[in-house]
Amino acid sequence: MLTTRIYRFLVIVSSVLIGGLGQQLRLVNIVFRHGDRAPLTADGETFPTSPYLTSNFPPYGPSQLTNKGRKRAYELGIHIRNQYDQFLGDFYYPPHIIARSSNTDRTKMSLQLVMAGIFPPVNDQKWNPKLNWQPVVVNYETSPDPLLNPFNCTKYKEELEMVENSLDVQEEKLRYKDLLKNLTEWTGKSFTTGQDYENLYSYLTALYSMELPLPNWTRGIFPEGGVKELALLNLRIKSYTQRLKTLNGGMILRNFTGNMQNAIDETEPNAKMVLLSGHDENIAGLLITLGVFESDHPQYSSAIFMELLEDDGEYYVRISYYLGIPAERTRIIIPGCNELCPFKKFVQLYSQLIPSEEDMKCI
Repeated sequence: MLTTRIYRFLVIVSSVLIGGLGQQLRLVNIVFRHGDRAPLTADGETFPTSPYLTSNFPPYGPSQLTNKGRKRAYELGIHIRNQYDQFLGDFYYPPHIIARSSNTDRTKMSLQLVMAGIFPPVNDQKWNPKLNWQPVVVNYETSPDPLLNPFNCTKYKEELEMVENSLDVQEEKLRYKDLLKNLTEWTGKSFTTGQDYENLYSYLTALYSMELPLPNWTRGIFPEGGVKELALLNLRIKSYTQRLKTLNGGMILRNFTGNMQNAIDETEPNAKMVLLSGHDENIAGLLITLGVFESDHPQYSSAIFMELLEDDGEYYVRISYYLGIPAERTRIIIPGCNELCPFKKFVQLYSQLIPSEEDMKCI
C-alpha cells in the first residue's frame, strides 16, 4: 500500500497570509465525506440474518444522517471557518463558493450543514433573529456524475471487472478465504466482489455509530479486524491499476488542478473555495491517486484540503487531511515533492493520472 509521512499539526486561526511570510492563499479545494448515517436497507448493504432487516431506523430513515452525523458535518464547517476566517470574509457571497454534492440525501444534507458552519449570517445577512442560519447555493449532478460517482461509468466498470478477475486480486482475496466462508454462514449472504466487503463494513459501521447492538459474531473482527481489512482491500481494488486511479480519484484531481489553474489565470477571479460533498470512496480514491493512502478507512466527515498559495508570483500546492474521527487535521507531504509543492511540478508529477476529456465522458 502506498504510504507517505503525515505530520499532525495544530490548526491556527488563519489570516490571508497563511503558512509563512509572503505566502498568500488564493484558493481552497475541499472534498469531504458525509456525516454519520443510518444503515441502508437497499443497494446490497443489509444481509438476511440482520436483526434490523425490517427496521426503518426511526426517527431518521434508512441512509439518512443521524444527529451525530449532522453535528459532525456542522463541526467540519466550523473548522473551515476557523481556519480560513479572514480569507473568506464575514459575509456569504455566492460567487466566492462553489458547493457541489453527489446525488444522495446524506451528502446533500452534509453539504448544507458544512455551509451552515462556515457561513452563519452576520449583520445585514441576519434575516431572522431567532435563527442563526441562512440559505446558501448548493448544486448536484443527477446521472451521470463522473466527478463524484465515477463508479457507474461504463469505462470504470469494465476496468474494475477486469481487475477483480485478475490473478493478483484473486490471490489477495484468498488470504481471507476462511473469514469469507464464516461471513457467508453468519450473514446468509455470499461475498464475491470487493463491494460486498465494503457494504458489510458500511452497514456495521452505521449500526455502531448509532450505538445499536451488533451480532455476536462481529466480536474480534469489527470495528477493528477482518471486516475492516476486507473493506480496505475493496478501496484498494477500486484504484488497483493506473487506469482505475485515473478513472476514480483522478476525476477529483483533474477538477482541483483545473480550479487552481483558473485561479492562477484569473478566469474565475471570484472563486475562493470549492466544496465537494461525497463518500468514503471519493476520499480514498483521491488519497490513493495522490500516493498517500494510509491503512485506515476514511471516517465520517473526513476531508482532503488542497490549497493554492502564491509567493512572489510563484504558485504552490499544499495538502492536508481532516480525519473526521477524531476532529484533527494532518499535513500531507506530496511524494516526490515538499509540503509546499510548486504548482507546475505538482501537475507534472500527476500528469499520467489526470483523466482526459474522453475519460470524463460517463456513459
